[in-house]
Amino acid sequence: KGGLLSKAACELNLALEEV
Repeated sequence: KGGLLSKAACELNLALEEV
């Protein structure tokens, strides 16, 4: 189960939603 990948995707999603 991708933990690091999941965290990176989560942070990317948050950054995109902040725009």
